[in-house]
Amino acid sequence: MQFGTLIALAFTPRGWLLARVTRLAAPFLRVTFLSAALSCGLVSMLAGGPLSFEAISEQLALEGSTRAGLLAWLGLGVRLRVLSMRGDRYELRGWLARSLARRKNDAMAALLEELGSTQHLFVLETPGRLRQGRKFRFADQDAAVTARSSRVLEPFVREAVRRVIPRTGPVRLLEVGCGSGTYMRYAAVLNPQLRAVGLELQAEAAALARRNIDEWKLGERVSVETGDVRSRVPNASFDAVTLHNAINYFTVESRVGLLAHLRAFLKPGGRILLTCGCVPGGVAIEWLNLWGAMTDGCGPFPTAPEMVGQLEQAGFLRVKHRSLIPGAGYYSFAAENSAS
Repeated sequence: MQFGTLIALAFTPRGWLLARVTRLAAPFLRVTFLSAALSCGLVSMLAGGPLSFEAISEQLALEGSTRAGLLAWLGLGVRLRVLSMRGDRYELRGWLARSLARRKNDAMAALLEELGSTQHLFVLETPGRLRQGRKFRFADQDAAVTARSSRVLEPFVREAVRRVIPRTGPVRLLEVGCGSGTYMRYAAVLNPQLRAVGLELQAEAAALARRNIDEWKLGERVSVETGDVRSRVPNASFDAVTLHNAINYFTVESRVGLLAHLRAFLKPGGRILLTCGCVPGGVAIEWLNLWGAMTDGCGPFPTAPEMVGQLEQAGFLRVKHRSLIPGAGYYSFAAENSAS
């Protein structure tokens, strides 16, 4: 293209539109590349220092015929400023990539991995699936990655847990959808006499929680079982039931029945704590709302008044809700079982 043509295009609406569209490419591809680099293990490899092409290829267990493809992929990473080269070796470039490589930031890394691997597919494929009358499957979700990424909400859920779990005295806790087990751990730290049972629908997530419980040396006080709470026969032996970030794993029509079923696990005067997104909310909540609405057997988020009403319909008393992240649409709901 001649310089004059470039100048002429730059000062037209079409040129401005082209500039805006192409400007979107780099951040989108950067997220996608980082997601792939995290999931394939490249970020973990480079966290230890620069590596040669041969070392990367060997650790990724690639065959010689894939050399050109790997070179092109790594070259794109360099162009996107996720990677850089020191001589003939590749290394992580920039604060973001280096931060995601640190273990303490694993929840953030999992969130970005999820964003690049599955989240955008819901946005991309929803119109076509709606025309076909076809939803996503629950199995399409990577349970372990989701359990890890959900920990970004940990400070806010901890705040809600502190308001419900007694600090002293024997307490039996049932946690439905326990994910990584981190909130049972926190409850156990709050009250040294607390004992907990975690239920997890997905076997992969349950295995992750069990590994964590063992690592935290809580095996004598906390257990994790795989299964659907709706298939479990209730007995009123628990002082508290918690349900964190899981309400949209259930259809709207089934939620009052689910909550009534959970109430049957509580002793008289026992309490339920539920944390969830509510619509309208921020971008993250609206995406999760789309996930629930478009996943078979799941459902969209409620509004906050709708959630209060469902708890009341299920027989809970003194329902209170609180915004945990102002403006984001993330709430806690606490309520009591009847005293008799």
